[in-house]
Amino acid sequence: MGQFVEESHLTECYQAIKHVVSFPSVCNEGENGTPFGQAIQDCLEDTLELCKSLGMRTYIDPEGYYGYAEIGEGEELFAVLCHLDVVPVGDESKWTTPPFEANIRDGRIYGRGTQDDKGPTMIALYALKSLLDKDVTFNKRLRFIFGTDEETLWRCLNRYAEKEEKATMGFAPDSGFPLTFAEKKLLQVKLHGPGCEQVQADLGGAFNMVPDEVLIEDPINEKVAEALSKKDIPYDLEDGKLHIKGKSVHSKDSDQGINAVMRYLIGLNEVIDHPLVKFLVEKIGENALAYDLVGTDKKDDVSGPLTLNVARVTLDKDHSEACLDLRMPVKIEKDEMTQPIIDKAKEYGVEYEEFDYLDSLYVPLDSKLVTTLLNVYREHTGDMTEAISSGGATFARTMDNCVAFGAHLPQYEETEHQINEFIELDNVKVAMEIYADALYQLVTVEGEK
Repeated sequence: MGQFVEESHLTECYQAIKHVVSFPSVCNEGENGTPFGQAIQDCLEDTLELCKSLGMRTYIDPEGYYGYAEIGEGEELFAVLCHLDVVPVGDESKWTTPPFEANIRDGRIYGRGTQDDKGPTMIALYALKSLLDKDVTFNKRLRFIFGTDEETLWRCLNRYAEKEEKATMGFAPDSGFPLTFAEKKLLQVKLHGPGCEQVQADLGGAFNMVPDEVLIEDPINEKVAEALSKKDIPYDLEDGKLHIKGKSVHSKDSDQGINAVMRYLIGLNEVIDHPLVKFLVEKIGENALAYDLVGTDKKDDVSGPLTLNVARVTLDKDHSEACLDLRMPVKIEKDEMTQPIIDKAKEYGVEYEEFDYLDSLYVPLDSKLVTTLLNVYREHTGDMTEAISSGGATFARTMDNCVAFGAHLPQYEETEHQINEFIELDNVKVAMEIYADALYQLVTVEGEK
């Protein structure tokens, strides 16, 4: 087990995290001629300057979609896949300290991006610095690739794939330890139906979240409430406003949530006759495993079952629309899962539109990459947990033979995308030691002896 990280590397990393968090790099498309906003562009350029100061060769896409920094020589290319954009901060008044002014207190660094993904990016960079300070010799090229559009549509890495060399192997420091070797296919669908005269509503929100609340004021609420009572679905009805509560989780875990929009539609379907509402209720309902829609056999031994989230439903007089997020098993062909949806939607007069699709990630457990990374993690932590599969999506799936590897340690709270996001200082230290040792073993002459 290599020992590379010193206190000076940690101190420098803490300051680097504080600095990179100071860029409010939330997507703002087209601002000042940039693809995703001036703050993202500034953050990318600043990070590349940091890499240059470490002795790395740097490149920035002329249009600003991505950048990378590279060190070492050789035919093989090892990639560390990072992203510098962050999600919005939500209600800033609920933050204890300003989200873009990183604050160290109580053994933690607080700020937007500290856990996703600016903190892990800096941890990996300073793990590299700890190796450089030991004068190691690289046996392949090591490239840090910086995406700028991960939290939205991944256009940055799509552009990279069109123009640049793909890695021989690598990892994304944008998940949790021990290691994610498989990620489900991700499909986002829009279903279109006719207008709705009886009720107009825009329910739910983002594709990747199970909606946890419906609050609607409409003349037919009393009838809907009566139907909900018969279905034993809890609600509140006060002053004509119908309030239904659910439980929000990430779409990758939709079978563990409670979908408030679907609960409302179950009641609404008893009151009105509408093709899209009827389809959603009869073919999906509250079953996030979607057995009635795709069958009970859509699962595999690597990544488990298909899950489905009805994330948003819009009803107006001219048009109706539902946004669905599906996480689909690695080993089952996409068409086997989508064709039943297309066919059954057509029976109801509902039109199917594919909005976005990401293919799955799968790297065999016995591969050199997985066995090396897993062994390094175990040596540093003593945790013998097996590598996992996930319904989540990281940049690892953009290239062959790449996995998601840290930086979040399982004993600490997950706070990415949340108010008062933070990373533990102890997490920074252990993750840096793991990354340094992993890179030492995979990309240096000394480590492979």
